[in-house]
Amino acid sequence: MQTCDASAAFMRRAVHYLLMMLAATFLSGMAVDARAASGAANCILATDDLLDSAEAVASSNWICDAAKLDAVGDHSWVRIPAEALHVEEPVLIGDAMASSGLIIARATSDGRMASRAVGSAALAKNWTTGTRFALPLDSLGGTGPLFVRVDRPLGPDLAHGLKVVSTEAAERDRTGSLVLLGVVLGMLILTAIVSGFMAIALRRWFAAVHFAFSVLLVIYVTTAGSLIFLIAPGISLWTRSVISYATLAWAIALLAPFALTFFERDAITPAMRRVAIACGLLVFAGGFLLPLGALLGVSMRAAYNLCFIPGSIATLVITTSAWRKGSEAARVFVMAWSVPFVFSIERLVRNLGLYSLPPIADFGFYLSLAFEAAALMAAVGWRVKALREERDAALAVSDDLAREARHDALTGLGNRRDYDARVWQVGDMLGLIDIDRFKSVNDTYGHATGDRVLEWLGDMLRREVATGSFVGAWRLGGEEFAVVVRAASVELAALELDRVRRGIPLAIDNEVPGLDHPITASAGLAKVDPADPKASYREADLLLYNAKRSGRDQLCFDPRDPLRETRDAAPLLGPQLNLSRKVS
Repeated sequence: MQTCDASAAFMRRAVHYLLMMLAATFLSGMAVDARAASGAANCILATDDLLDSAEAVASSNWICDAAKLDAVGDHSWVRIPAEALHVEEPVLIGDAMASSGLIIARATSDGRMASRAVGSAALAKNWTTGTRFALPLDSLGGTGPLFVRVDRPLGPDLAHGLKVVSTEAAERDRTGSLVLLGVVLGMLILTAIVSGFMAIALRRWFAAVHFAFSVLLVIYVTTAGSLIFLIAPGISLWTRSVISYATLAWAIALLAPFALTFFERDAITPAMRRVAIACGLLVFAGGFLLPLGALLGVSMRAAYNLCFIPGSIATLVITTSAWRKGSEAARVFVMAWSVPFVFSIERLVRNLGLYSLPPIADFGFYLSLAFEAAALMAAVGWRVKALREERDAALAVSDDLAREARHDALTGLGNRRDYDARVWQVGDMLGLIDIDRFKSVNDTYGHATGDRVLEWLGDMLRREVATGSFVGAWRLGGEEFAVVVRAASVELAALELDRVRRGIPLAIDNEVPGLDHPITASAGLAKVDPADPKASYREADLLLYNAKRSGRDQLCFDPRDPLRETRDAAPLLGPQLNLSRKVS
C-alpha cells in the first residue's frame, strides 16, 4: 500500500508539471498565432461541385467567420483577405492531411484570375512540424484576396485552418514545434526501450503489451508530427495519414488487454472484461477505416473517431468500478491516464468538427501521451513488484503449510512424513527413544503435563541437533522419538545417544515441576543401511523393545555391522547380547 501511495504521489507531481508544461506550450502557441494573425477572418465556400476560380469568386454562398463544419465538402474554396499577404515572404500554412491537392488563385492587374495547382506531393515536400505544410507564396503575383481550393480533403481541418504568415513567423513556429516534438519523441523512444527490456526480463503479458503500445506511439508521433518525412521523404500525405490514424487506433486498442492483465483479477467482472475486449476490437478495426474509405470512395474519418466513444465510456465505468473495489492497480492506471484521457476526449470532439483550436493544441495531446507512456512504464514496474510480493507471500504460506505438514506442532520437530522423506547416507545411525511408562504420566498428572514433557524433550533434541550432536530429530508419534547420529562406529554413536538419554530424567524434573517420580527413557540404536532404511528401522525398533523388556531406562544396540556380517554369523537380537551390550 505504501508503494502505491508513493507512486500516486509521484504521478500527482508529474501531472502538475505536465499541466504547467502544456499551459506554457499552449500560451506560446497562442502568442505565435496572435503574431501571425492575418487580420480579418477567412471566408469559406464548401461544395461537392467542382467550381473554377471565376465561379467561386462570383458565388454568393460564401460564409465568413465560418465554423469547421462549414468547410465540409469535396471541394472547399477559402478566401483569404488581401491584407494577410502584406507580410514579408508570405507562407501558406495548413493542415497536411490527405487530399488531392490545392488550387491557388488570385486576380491579376487586368482583372483575370491566375491560378496554379499544387499537388499533394508538393504539399508533402513543404512539410513543417505537426500535421501541417508551409507553402511559400513569394512567387505569387496579383492583387486582392487569395483564393485557395482544397480538393477531396480527408476532413474540414485543411480548409478551415488555412492562413498566411511571414516566413519568419513560420520558422519560429517550426523551431518551437521541433523542440517539443523532440522532447515528446525522446520520452517515447526511451519509454519504448525500457519497456522492451522490462518485457524481456519480467516475462509479464502486460509488460509486453505496454512495449507494443509504446512502439506504436513512437510511430504515431513520428507520422502525425510529420517527422516521417525526414526518414522517408517520398512518402505521400495519404500514406502518412493512414499510418498516423492506424497506429493511434491500434495503440489505444492495446489498452484493453493491458488493463485486463494489469488490474487485479477480481477488480473487473467477467461482463466488463467482455465489454473491454469488444471495445478494444472496435478501436482496432477503426485503424482500417481510412484505407477502406478510400476503396469505397467515401470518407470514414467521422466513423473512425466514433469508434473511440464506446471505449471511452467503458474505460470510465471499468476504472471507477475497480477503484471502488479498492483496486490499487486502478488507482495507478487512473493517475497515468487522467491527463491523456482529457486530451483524448478533447481531440475526439474537435475531430468531429464541433469546434476548433490552434494546431499547437495537438502538441498537448502528444505530450500527454508521452507522459502516459512513461507513467504506465513506472506502473508496470510497480505492478510487477506487487505481484512478486503476492507471489512471495503465497510461497511463504505454501512453505508454512508444507512445514506444518512435515513438522510436529507440539515439539516443533519433524514428523513421521518428514522422517520418511529423509535421504539416508552411509554412516547414519538411527536411534529410537521412547519415554518409559508415559501412559501413567498422562493418567496421573494429566495430558497437559504429558504434553509439557513431550514439548521439553523436543526442545532438548532440537538443541542437540543445533550443536551437531545429532544430524536430525523427529517425533514419530506418541512418546516415540527418532534421532540420527553420525559416528565412526556404533559404539561411539551409542555413547553420544546415551549421554542425552541419561540427561532426560534430571532435565525433565527441572523443567516440569510436580512430578513425584523421575521420567526415564529407553532407546534402541542401529546402523542404517541406505539401501533398506525400513529394515534398519525395524532393527532399531526391536532393540528398543528389548531395552523395554530388559527393565527400561537403558540403551540397547548391536555392535556388529549389518552391511558386512550375515545374520547366520551373528544373531541380531539374542537376550544375552543385548544385556551384555546395554549402556546404563
